[in-house]
Amino acid sequence: MLVTKQIIKNARKQRQTVLFLTSYSDGSESTIRFANDGRKGRRWVFFDAVTFNERDLENALTLICASEAKDVLILPSGSAVTEVNIYRFA
Repeated sequence: MLVTKQIIKNARKQRQTVLFLTSYSDGSESTIRFANDGRKGRRWVFFDAVTFNERDLENALTLICASEAKDVLILPSGSAVTEVNIYRFA
């Protein structure tokens, strides 16, 4: 946890946006990816599928980062951690 806090502190010192990525599925035919900045700022991406593949993850990250005018540090949290690890080691 100390390493993560230091990474976040350094990123903010460099004026990077820090986003915590997670996902939510309500059991219907859609999935929501969202990122929050820890300061009540939210970015939402909606998908019309329950299953999520590597290309969908890449598209979600691209869409989330597209509106930022500076470098972005994305930290997966919750169920997004498992998904990112699956694609990283595939």
